[in-house]
Amino acid sequence: MKHLRLKLMLAALMPLIALPALHAQNPAPSLPKKKIPAAVAPVPPTPEELALIKTTAARVRLAPSSHLVFVGDSLTAGLPDVNYVALIREALQARLGRQIQVTNAGVNGDTITRVQTRLAQDVLNLSPKPTHVFIFLGHNDSKLSWESGFKASFVSPEDYAAQFRDVIATIQQSLGAKVTVVSATSSVYELTKAISDAKAKTNASHNLFGQPAALERFNAIARRVATERGADYLDVYEPTRLHPNKVALYKKDGVHVNERGNAVLAAEILKYLGNPAGR
Repeated sequence: MKHLRLKLMLAALMPLIALPALHAQNPAPSLPKKKIPAAVAPVPPTPEELALIKTTAARVRLAPSSHLVFVGDSLTAGLPDVNYVALIREALQARLGRQIQVTNAGVNGDTITRVQTRLAQDVLNLSPKPTHVFIFLGHNDSKLSWESGFKASFVSPEDYAAQFRDVIATIQQSLGAKVTVVSATSSVYELTKAISDAKAKTNASHNLFGQPAALERFNAIARRVATERGADYLDVYEPTRLHPNKVALYKKDGVHVNERGNAVLAAEILKYLGNPAGR
């Protein structure tokens, strides 16, 4: 009887003993790896994009005493060694000599309101006196606030117009410099909206960047004010919006351009400088 009971117990335990072996023969399927969006990985400029910078720079004609100043937000301040300002400086100095000066006057988080308060220190008092001033804003000004239900922009359209008008007039009157207003770029709204939606789920206060309608509204204001003040207007919104691989121009936040996006901006600005109207 004891032997019979022992046999029955062993028979009951056999499936459990065999489980590790079964698992070894049939391992659990591995979870699929998350696909990293193209905007997350660094994307260097293509050889064609770098060649375009050199080609457009070859058409630029500037006086040896020229001093170009770029005023802007984090798209100007970020990646200072490889961003569009650095690429323009390198291309122009290689083409025209190191006497050509190019100054990066970008500050992270900047709006037209903040530019207005720092204009004297960061632009008007520079030496040598700037001959060309580029103003590249709108990304922070146009962002929509959580508190308003994403209806109100960080800077009101009325203040944006009035302050932009004052900044341009001050530069023209104080320096006699050529002023060029550069539009905001076209953000990757699919990325900025996804980030906003994720934060909304935690009820965290935040801003929504890059809504196309908001960017286009502020670009239209900038264009109108530039025309009123006799300044130039350079559109980089459409070149970035229509780029065949738009997401590859941006970091994972969908707002800030990466190395490749900076190359595209540099080429657009150099193309503009190569035209007689941009000199």
